[in-house]
Amino acid sequence: MKSFGYIISLVLISCFTTPANCQLPDFGQSTNTGISSDTTKTKFFTIFNGNPGRATLYSLLLPGAGQLYNKRWWKLPLVYGLEGAAIYYYIDNRRLFNQLDGCYTSLIRNASSQPDQCVLSNGRVIPDQNTAFQFRNRTRNRKETAFLLVIGAHLFQTLEAFIDRHLIDFDVDEDLTFRLGPTDITPHAFESQSITILTIGFPIGR
Repeated sequence: MKSFGYIISLVLISCFTTPANCQLPDFGQSTNTGISSDTTKTKFFTIFNGNPGRATLYSLLLPGAGQLYNKRWWKLPLVYGLEGAAIYYYIDNRRLFNQLDGCYTSLIRNASSQPDQCVLSNGRVIPDQNTAFQFRNRTRNRKETAFLLVIGAHLFQTLEAFIDRHLIDFDVDEDLTFRLGPTDITPHAFESQSITILTIGFPIGR
């Protein structure tokens, strides 16, 4: 017990003489959280670096802008035709779903009145509640599928601009000659022997 008291006394004396040595580590705060989050954000934004990254960013912001950046003017009608068809399909199914939903609601409210039917804007007659319920669910499925097609068409033209820019920057030189030559290497730092190997080099970049 006396030795333990001596140890406590020495610790207290050292704290009074050099207070900096008695600072306890802060276990409640982590200093690596901000660093890791910043690193994750940096890695994400590196996707848009370089020419392919710019083409991807432009296509995400505006359909066809990546194709314009790649100077593929003839692809603009294809891009807008694809996205336009997907958007039209979604709008048409959403409009039909709203009509069927209103028709089904009105048939439920006016179940006791006659006639027990409703007419859509395209002239189609919905005779009863069961028919309206089935058509409404079917149209809702088509509307959700059309929404996914809109997203898919936009991502497709973005991916096309990204890949096309990679192909533009790729070296397509017809000169496919390669070089043959010996190379001396030393397998270990403390050995005097050297090995001669044959290397083949292809020009894959300018």
